[in-house]
Amino acid sequence: MKNWQRFFRTRILERGYGYARNDAVLSIKETKQGYRAVVSGSENYDVLIEVKNGKIVDMSCSCPYADSGNSCKHMAAVLFVLTGDVLDEEEYDDDYEDEFEHDRYYEDRYGYDMYEDDSEHYIDEYDLQESINLLTLKEARELLYEFSMNNHRLAEKVISAAEKIESRHRLLCIFEHDTKYWGKQLNTFLSADVTGHINRGDAKFAVELLCELLKLMDEKKTDFDLSEVIQRCFEMIISAIENSAEYLKSDMVVQCQKMINAFKNESLLKLSDAFLKELRELDPRVKKLHELDHLIQQVSKQSECPTVIGISYQPVEAVLYRIDLMKELGYSREEIAAYKAEMRHFSVIRCMEIKEALAENNASKALEIVAESRKLDRYDKSLQKQYNQYAIEAYRMLNDEVNLIREMKNWVLHTPQFGLDYIHELRHMMSPKEWDDFVPKLLKSDSAAGIRIELMIEAGMKDEVFAQIQFYHQFLKYEDELKELDIHKAQERLIEFLENMAAQASKRDEYRNLFYQLMKLGYYPGGHDEIYRIAQNWKIMYKKRPAMMEELSFAFRKWKFLKQCKES
Repeated sequence: MKNWQRFFRTRILERGYGYARNDAVLSIKETKQGYRAVVSGSENYDVLIEVKNGKIVDMSCSCPYADSGNSCKHMAAVLFVLTGDVLDEEEYDDDYEDEFEHDRYYEDRYGYDMYEDDSEHYIDEYDLQESINLLTLKEARELLYEFSMNNHRLAEKVISAAEKIESRHRLLCIFEHDTKYWGKQLNTFLSADVTGHINRGDAKFAVELLCELLKLMDEKKTDFDLSEVIQRCFEMIISAIENSAEYLKSDMVVQCQKMINAFKNESLLKLSDAFLKELRELDPRVKKLHELDHLIQQVSKQSECPTVIGISYQPVEAVLYRIDLMKELGYSREEIAAYKAEMRHFSVIRCMEIKEALAENNASKALEIVAESRKLDRYDKSLQKQYNQYAIEAYRMLNDEVNLIREMKNWVLHTPQFGLDYIHELRHMMSPKEWDDFVPKLLKSDSAAGIRIELMIEAGMKDEVFAQIQFYHQFLKYEDELKELDIHKAQERLIEFLENMAAQASKRDEYRNLFYQLMKLGYYPGGHDEIYRIAQNWKIMYKKRPAMMEELSFAFRKWKFLKQCKES
């Protein structure tokens, strides 16, 4: 296993060497694939090293650092023991002898490896703050020196976390003092702490800090005029958000808006009006709002289909998206209602109004909008059907049976029906004469194609029903109803279908199904005789089909056996 050290970073090699020299490799066993070892850390870790033809082909470890696909110090320790390799004296410092104990200390105390070279992969700023919160500020500073000596990149994160904790601590201390000192101390805090965080590129935390400051001012009522401090806070928030990354701006704006909506102090509320307007314009969603307006205004506002019937040129999705954005941005109900009124030439807006009216049980208003929409969208059949449904719902609310019958008749005559719910409701409301006059119209309409047979069965139209049954699957679907209408005609139709199926069958599974259906004739009057007659005819007609003859013989024997059992 030569040149194995190239798989590791220098820092990881140094630490793995320290582990090997401190007898942290508890055991090594040779396997068919290579080696299996146990290395002691904050817990015992399993290391697998796969070797082929003297070369390392794969390595794994159960430690968190190796989960991300990294080569860890535990793997390096095992390889140092296996190969007997050593680090050059220039590369290995005696100071690292103590790091084995340092590693265990930090792993045991914080639950992760604080010295790992790539520990940023699984340590975030929140974790660091949580860990440092367990310490006093003095202990945190001492810990920072440890980090800065060993891992500069991680030290920067820890320093940033500690500075945030200290800033919050200083802010709380200000409000514990006499109110007469607040103005001067807060101005100093803004100039030092908040400006410092902004300059270091952490505008997000600066905004959080300013929001905390304003909340404390809102909670701690004072007679002193702090309007200058408040105004300065608002200005710094605007500046911080302006200089933030685009993907952070929306969340920061929302955070500030929630803070202001929770204010109780009148002076704060008065000063926040202008700030809110300026704040809203910083939200990227407002920019998107303006883009949507430009898109919508490019199209004619006269009609949803201004030029060609059946093709919509209006960006309906843009209008709906804009309304959703307005809600997200905290627009008032009045502002949203005004925008909807401006966009009423869109059918989707009028449909929203109809739904809202129906939800408020205001059926009259819903019917007014339906009537208006039917005129505006008279060429759009799909919209007309939708308005028809709204009208039915509104007339139900009003218990207006006359108009409800009219709308429902219009619905069932012009919209494909897939069930009898509306039909049954209509029949219940109409007189027998009205129903008898209406049924022929319904049966002739294209909308009744899916329910025509059911309608005929309910109307007792025996001859028409049997004439309508064209396929065997239709016969099977309505077989019980057909028997009730005329069992002899049903038997004739079944025999007809069986004869057609026999002529077309060509595979063994088709023959098997055919004879299964043939046996069903036994449930009809004189059916057993019919089965025998048909089977004898098929023996003569299809004697050159061996597979059919075999299945017929088997089915016939089974049928005779069942018949004898039934008779005995």
